[in-house]
Amino acid sequence: MRSRIWFVAVLLVFSQLAALSAQELSTGRQRLVANELEGPLLEVHFLDVGQGDSIYVRTPGKKHYLIDTGTRSARKQIIPYLQYLDVKALDGVLLTHSHLDHIGALYYIADAFPIKRLYYSGHVHPSSHNRKTVQRLKDKNVALRRVRAGDTFELEEGVKVQVLHPGKDWNGDVEDPNNMSVVVRLTYGDIDFLLTGDAEKQSEKQILKDKLELKSEFLKVGHHGSETSSTEEFLDTVEPLYAIVSCGEGNKFNHPHASTMEKLRARDITILRTDQNGTIGIYTNGKRVMIKIKGKDWQPVSFLVRPPVNGAGWIVVHNRGGSYA
Repeated sequence: MRSRIWFVAVLLVFSQLAALSAQELSTGRQRLVANELEGPLLEVHFLDVGQGDSIYVRTPGKKHYLIDTGTRSARKQIIPYLQYLDVKALDGVLLTHSHLDHIGALYYIADAFPIKRLYYSGHVHPSSHNRKTVQRLKDKNVALRRVRAGDTFELEEGVKVQVLHPGKDWNGDVEDPNNMSVVVRLTYGDIDFLLTGDAEKQSEKQILKDKLELKSEFLKVGHHGSETSSTEEFLDTVEPLYAIVSCGEGNKFNHPHASTMEKLRARDITILRTDQNGTIGIYTNGKRVMIKIKGKDWQPVSFLVRPPVNGAGWIVVHNRGGSYA
């Protein structure tokens, strides 16, 4: 009987120690969140808008931008989401190209929020809906700015946008708006986002030919992960740690394509998908990054730490605890 009591007592001690250890680990992760992301943050939210693209950007100085606006029905997700984040006006909208799954909700968003400026390639496909959208922007006195490769501008001081495509003389693919996609590299401190719209292999080839700086921690995978984008050479040049695929669950195009996913996995690139993870939020102070996905609650996925010495590689600190070179 005594031995039994002793055994139970030992179990209780170990269980209490385990509980304390788990509490310390949890507290440590909370400290990591608070301490490592101190300072002004850039937020990039890849919105779950079904089969389409829309990205919300909030700068450290609390300026608000959208990159694409999804389909017409995406307004039902985008407008309440922005209102929830207390957005009163948009400092800018970047339209990568004028296919309906990228421009569709812009007409309604222009009614819901004042828009200061629209950045676009200069080409808008002349569909009935697009013509109405352009007219609505004019009625709302939205300034239009045409951007082409080589252009750079700042969303605010320290948040830089470099335009990589289309080139100033690139007009040969007007019949295919995908290859008119505005491709940009968004930079804050040491962290880069390569945002590709629906650019396909032809565009990627031209971007590579221009020998621009492409290496980025985050890649928004071109054309929803279609097999017509994400060439081997392009991925090898960008060297992303994370790839974000914006697509709708069970979409009729079978996006993302299995071959594209295999190329990403073969390079040990972590894949995040809006059809599986919902809205994906990326927060950075320019040195370190926290990624959140929207499930029942916002949950941290991982933290990326850039070592102070160039060439030292990355450390990935997972929410499970532990770090890996």
